[in-house]
Amino acid sequence: MRDVVMLSAKAVSGDDKTQNQSSLSRKSSRRWSKRVSAGAAHASSSSAQEERPHEHHAAIELLPVHVFEDLCRHLIRADRGSVIHLARAAPGLYVPAISALMRNVGRPVPMFRVKSDMVWRWFQMTDEDLHPWELYDWSLVCNPKNKLGHVGVLAAADDQAPTFFLIAGTWAERGFHGIGRRGRDLIRIPIDLVRAMDLYQVEGLYLPRHLVRFDPRGPAPVVQTECYLRMAHVESLQSLAITLSSLHHDTLRVLALNLPATLSTLVLIDIELSCRDVDFIPLLRPSLTTLRLAQVRGMRESDWTTTLTHFPDGLHTLELGPAHFIAAATLNALATALSKLDRLRDLTLHQYYNPRADRDAILHVVASIPRNVKRLHLSSSTHIVDALVSHMPQRLQHLELASTELQHDHLAHLAAAFPTTFQTLDLYDTLVWFRLDPGPSPVTDIKVLFMKQLAGTARHGFRARLAQQRAWVYVPSRTEV
Repeated sequence: MRDVVMLSAKAVSGDDKTQNQSSLSRKSSRRWSKRVSAGAAHASSSSAQEERPHEHHAAIELLPVHVFEDLCRHLIRADRGSVIHLARAAPGLYVPAISALMRNVGRPVPMFRVKSDMVWRWFQMTDEDLHPWELYDWSLVCNPKNKLGHVGVLAAADDQAPTFFLIAGTWAERGFHGIGRRGRDLIRIPIDLVRAMDLYQVEGLYLPRHLVRFDPRGPAPVVQTECYLRMAHVESLQSLAITLSSLHHDTLRVLALNLPATLSTLVLIDIELSCRDVDFIPLLRPSLTTLRLAQVRGMRESDWTTTLTHFPDGLHTLELGPAHFIAAATLNALATALSKLDRLRDLTLHQYYNPRADRDAILHVVASIPRNVKRLHLSSSTHIVDALVSHMPQRLQHLELASTELQHDHLAHLAAAFPTTFQTLDLYDTLVWFRLDPGPSPVTDIKVLFMKQLAGTARHGFRARLAQQRAWVYVPSRTEV
């Protein structure tokens, strides 16, 4: 009997345990459900917070990285120091802004390593201040005034690669300006990161392998012939612009032979050439799409006659002048060259003819302009305008006529000839006579409007936009009788 009672007690106790376990499980499940619901509520609240717009971010921080880098590249042209300040404005802006400064070196600042007892103004580089290791135990001498955001270059021996440092901090104290007080003032730039560089009378020349744009300039023979021999190793160079340089004999020939296959833009501005340099045009690569020969001096007109016949056929952009051609043979050679450039979209001819040149030869040049040209700049005259009326490019969008005097009737005929794709007209440094009365008017009703004194482009020229009814739209800021 006792065994039966014990068994029943065990059974009861087992039932109690089962009930206790079930109650615990129910409690734990309720707790778990509360946790789940709380977690879901927290997740929903956090997701709701994430779905809200960035309340604490400026609009510039929300730009795509590539858009912000393009913005920095435009700022670099005006003030490199402002890009440094912009980089420190927010954590998300630092990397793209600093990268833009590193990629676009611009004009390097020469830096020299010397012993401290050799100069009276120097900055000791130490490992305690976390300076770049290349500068340990050296004194740095440069002129860092107003150089915030610029790139310092430390020349190396022989043909070795120089070392580039981004000047990310400067200081001024008691009339002295310096860098190097803190290790973070100098940031080492990997040489393969450099994409754009200018050169101003710097001894020697080293071109980074991945350079995309290179603009050497200076009044002296900055870039020697042997320097261009190194250009062939640049794998991705796309744009080369040489400005205000007196080149040695055969420099252009060596340049043309060593241009990388990736080059698409070649610009020569204010260059002194000679008759011995005329053969460099035939040596240019056929892949060239942009060629600008602006203010090229020293070449005879007979040399131009030979040069004009060898332009690359794939040119999209061509700029010539001022040339002041006077011989009919030269103008005919120019007309023949233009007629072969079927892919040309942008043409600029600065004063390409002499006023004493043959009129028929000048008109032949205008008639030979490719019909698919979209942008056209001409030093005009009344007969140039008349020729354009008869031979207007059918896809023209922008026209600039410079340094001339026109009547209102010429503009009216020109407007009637514009294609439906036309957008803007620039009359730069041009004198136009407008008749106030659309009908015949006496001379006393004519006013002279100087285009340079009208609201217009950044070059102080007048920009007239055509309305849909081909009416002239202009806002004069000053008129003179």
